[in-house]
Amino acid sequence: MATSSNLTGTLRRSLLIKVISKPAPSKEDVNTVLELTASKVVESLQAQSMTLYLVESGEIAFK
Repeated sequence: MATSSNLTGTLRRSLLIKVISKPAPSKEDVNTVLELTASKVVESLQAQSMTLYLVESGEIAFK
């Protein structure tokens, strides 16, 4: 029987593959991938949080 963490990892991978396979992902899709990726990085590093800086139209966008 799959553990909760294994199921979460499987679902996360499935969602990421689905989103990055799209020819033109929506802004919501990109935000979801960023949130999932950031949460995994924070978890892996045992950090309290992280800040991701994105550049959109020449402006820094904080996520």
